Amino acid sequence: MIVEREVIITIIGVIASGFIAWLTSRLTSKATLNSAIKKTVYEKRENAYIALFDLMQVITDHPYYIFNYDKVILPFNNLRTQLNLYASQDLLDIMEPFYTKLKRVYEGYSEDWLSEDSYMRNSARPDHGDVSELDLLEEKEQDQYMEKNMIPPDETLNIIDKLVKQMRQELKTDKLR
Repeated sequence: MIVEREVIITIIGVIASGFIAWLTSRLTSKATLNSAIKKTVYEKRENAYIALFDLMQVITDHPYYIFNYDKVILPFNNLRTQLNLYASQDLLDIMEPFYTKLKRVYEGYSEDWLSEDSYMRNSARPDHGDVSELDLLEEKEQDQYMEKNMIPPDETLNIIDKLVKQMRQELKTDKLR
């Protein structure tokens, strides 16, 4: 009877040890997995924020690039996908109105200067080998249009300041300064 009791206690001890080991393993692996996921999201967020800052600097340094699809609009469209996945809603609330304005300005420019009608109008002109007065006039009109519809540098700098403040807060680099 004493031997049976010792065997039962040993079996219970082995089962309890196995259960505790299994439970510890599960909790540890979940914590490790959560930590790895958080680290990956942080790195992707950090990369997206750096790309956003770089793109905003391009707009600040070259305000007329907002009329260039390849230099600003396309990169911004591509970056928006990453930002919508990894950025906080606070950052998106700062960025989205600027993006909407940027897109609206480019679309207006595109309709007026890059449309098929504009192309047909330009290709219908006789080519004299030299720049004609009509070409100069249209170029001047285009420059005036850009000047009138350009996003003011002060507005862009204000948005950058807000974005950087939010980025630092989220990446926890605001306390490093």
